[in-house]
Amino acid sequence: MQYTHMHGCGNTFYVVDARGNGLSDEDVIATVRRHCGDPFDLDGVVMVHPSANADVRTVIYNSDGSRAPMCGNGVRCLSKYVIDHTPDASSQLLGPMSIGEMARTLAGPADGIPTQVRRVLLASIIHAEWSAGDQVALFKMTAETDSGIKTHYCVSRNGAVMWATVALGAPETRLVNLNCTLDGAEACDREIHVDGYCYRVSVIGLGNLHCVVFVEDLGSVAVEEQGRAIERCSEIFPDSVNVHFVRVLSPKHLQIRTWERGAGATLACGTGSCASVVAGMKTGRCQSNCRVDQPGGTIHVDVDEDVLMSGPAVEVGQGDWPE
Repeated sequence: MQYTHMHGCGNTFYVVDARGNGLSDEDVIATVRRHCGDPFDLDGVVMVHPSANADVRTVIYNSDGSRAPMCGNGVRCLSKYVIDHTPDASSQLLGPMSIGEMARTLAGPADGIPTQVRRVLLASIIHAEWSAGDQVALFKMTAETDSGIKTHYCVSRNGAVMWATVALGAPETRLVNLNCTLDGAEACDREIHVDGYCYRVSVIGLGNLHCVVFVEDLGSVAVEEQGRAIERCSEIFPDSVNVHFVRVLSPKHLQIRTWERGAGATLACGTGSCASVVAGMKTGRCQSNCRVDQPGGTIHVDVDEDVLMSGPAVEVGQGDWPE
């Protein structure tokens, strides 16, 4: 079984391509358990399958082997893997060109690239490091996930994807459509009590269910203890929840720490970053175009008709388990 070791903002994944080789998800997860423990000594496994409705289909598994409806950092790794290793499964929109040419093209109307996508791509480019002579290109692909088909826009540098922007769809804030027992229409800055702590939380659905807690000082938060307690509060979240502690640095700059269901304390969470911006907008704390800093790196989020997440994807290496 061949796998590609990748990470997005420090979230580590094995990407396994099951297109045309007869690999089943069950056999892959069993093999990963034999080699990486139970739970895995990584954040998840990203499976790549053929799709009748998109360029590829993906199924994502948490480190405990449970199936994740969506994973922002995982789908960016998927983008990089598909475009770098099987370029025929995507389409090239721009380039190759210099980074200056790319920035100028994105700053104006560009055929086939929505305004919101151009805006977040420009924000990502401005904060990235470049070298003289870099040649960049822009690719587009679609991926079918358990939470719907997602469109990916990926910037490659000198022939390898370095940055992926993923359109995640509209956030869900209506409690009637979320697996949460709080009453009312929405949960924005709602007070809950868990294990002796009082929290003001916002509950957002974005592929996964997210509980966002704004705090004054991240250093005072016991992420493992408090995150686990909220995740496992079945009276409020019957099927558990991802928990994000968020500090507002400015209306366009957030800092977060994350406890993910099925994975524990993680260095980053793509969909959680997006949920934090949505919660910040709904409670008047932040604007729609935000930088989100996490222990593993930075993600740019843009919320408009769609929620766009833009961040890095890195290939660490490849391996092969003969069985």
